[in-house]
Amino acid sequence: MPASDRPRSRSKYLLTAALVAAVVFFAAVPPGPARTPLSGQPDPRVVAGAYHIHTTRSDGALDRDGVARAASLAGLKFAIFTDHGDGTREPAAPQYLHGVLCVDGVEVSTDDGHYVALGIGQAPYPLGGAGDAVAEDVARMGGFGIAAHPFSPRRELAWADWAVPVDGIEWMNADSEWRDEKRFPVGRALLGYLVRPAAALASLLDRPVSTLAKWDELAATRRIIALAAHDAHGGLGGENGGTSGRRFHVPSYEATFRSFSLRVKLQTPPSGDARRDAALLLAA
Repeated sequence: MPASDRPRSRSKYLLTAALVAAVVFFAAVPPGPARTPLSGQPDPRVVAGAYHIHTTRSDGALDRDGVARAASLAGLKFAIFTDHGDGTREPAAPQYLHGVLCVDGVEVSTDDGHYVALGIGQAPYPLGGAGDAVAEDVARMGGFGIAAHPFSPRRELAWADWAVPVDGIEWMNADSEWRDEKRFPVGRALLGYLVRPAAALASLLDRPVSTLAKWDELAATRRIIALAAHDAHGGLGGENGGTSGRRFHVPSYEATFRSFSLRVKLQTPPSGDARRDAALLLAA
């Protein structure tokens, strides 16, 4: 064989060997389980959505419309906004944007941690101060309140007074989950975000043992709900004011919404009337 033909012949042998190896490998791997088709139709009363979202009304990266568009792209049907405030700002009326039911709440800073108030209108006075006073005010106004990121690694964000009769807790808070991770898992997630953003974010979610234990403890004496919170800001940067630090939109709202979602079963299917559907959502 001429010397000039040897490299070409060697390449053919290597390619043939690689193809044979691939055939042998895939032939040896057992096939995956057959897919079982879902029986029946999905329940029209069950809707998917996101809770605990910040927009440019406080320290989020996008406005209400932009967040709703991201939620729609992620396949969600509702979004509960919880911008920081003292309750004196009139909440936006429930509305459908991009097919997503948008409902306003408010995240109030108290002496004992952050308290998310849902189902209240415009407060006649600023909400703040002691956690028990804020919880009492929220209840008096017909709403219900949730202790946000109760076991956050950041002490100033954790809930401090469990004697306060909170109506609910966040059993998981996505914005807190990465804070107790070591550098390697965070770095791996950042690299993975370039390929599969939602899966990379989900890889940072751990089982919140302390929070689940506290939920069990509280539920032994009274009815209390627990929600998985996205605490979505749409990017990295400063908190509790301004959006100048949210120029870098990682993690994006859409990626955060795709990492997990809530499923809520309404009493009746959504009607398309935003006010009625919002009332059904909060009741559920």
